[in-house]
Amino acid sequence: MSDVNEPFISGLVSVVMPAYNSAATLAAAIESVLAQEYGELELYVVDDHSIDATRRLAEAFAKKDARVRVLSTDSGKGVAPARNTALRRCRGEFVAFIDADDRWDPEKLRVQLAALSDSGLALAATSYRVVDQHGADCGLVRIDGTAGYGDLLKGNVLGCSTVVVDRTRTGTFLMPEEVNEDYLTWLALTKKYGPALCVRQVLATYTKSSASLSGSKLRAAQWQWRVYREVLKFSAVRSAYLFAHYACRGVGKHFFSGRSAERPSSNSA
Repeated sequence: MSDVNEPFISGLVSVVMPAYNSAATLAAAIESVLAQEYGELELYVVDDHSIDATRRLAEAFAKKDARVRVLSTDSGKGVAPARNTALRRCRGEFVAFIDADDRWDPEKLRVQLAALSDSGLALAATSYRVVDQHGADCGLVRIDGTAGYGDLLKGNVLGCSTVVVDRTRTGTFLMPEEVNEDYLTWLALTKKYGPALCVRQVLATYTKSSASLSGSKLRAAQWQWRVYREVLKFSAVRSAYLFAHYACRGVGKHFFSGRSAERPSSNSA
């Protein structure tokens, strides 16, 4: 963990939003952040060298609302460097994440921060609805209880656009510049600081893209195996055990596709 930008501003939520060629969805994402019932926030929109109107739209919001700050990367380096560009600037006690094609419900931060404060844990995620690129309903992903390091090793149940981290507990941090950097970050945080709180209430909307890692089951499975063997350096036996759980969870997710897909959590860390 880094100490780039301490001390933090008490009560402030720093929201990190990477954006690449996101002109079609950016306004709805930004508006969902600015419409939060919990208003003590700053929003960092990081333009990752877009070639459409992304930056112009972000700057228009920044002119109207001082809470919006527009940053940019040197070139299209990807979502992890874009998020880290913002994480180096964030001033808030809390850091929250949202992608430029996702949306928050107005009560999201208020409900989640209250639950996080009551729990005494370092990070929290919420249940969320899933839609396709055309806005069609693809079901719900519900989480509940807590998700510890051991739980997350069997598959990621924390939607990135729902996560809030209490940096008074974790200190500042950056994301590894790997594929699925969010998952690796949740693993690192829960291993060191304890389980994530899982808020059962549905408080965000995630847009499923066929071009994303999660859009290809084979690609996602290959990456998950690589995490076990190459990133975490687990033995073949331990990797196979965890991968079996990951595969079973994937079958369950497929079975419940279009309905309310339950993501059971436990209290194991």
